[in-house]
Amino acid sequence: MNAAQPIARVSSRGTGSTLEADLNLEQCDRALARLYQLLEDYAPSWYTREDRESARAALQALHRHLNLPEVT
Repeated sequence: MNAAQPIARVSSRGTGSTLEADLNLEQCDRALARLYQLLEDYAPSWYTREDRESARAALQALHRHLNLPEVT
């Protein structure tokens, strides 16, 4: 793990801060995008088409929520 990057925290408790929630989601997006890319690059034998579709759908949903470009 890269020590320079903070660990993303997701809390179900309301903080009253939409900005804080969006920042947490942006951290999650970066982590999920990195994991997705690693899986795509290395394509381990256990990485099924269903896994790929699920990960891609989750990443696309997060991008839509954060108004980021779609996953290509």
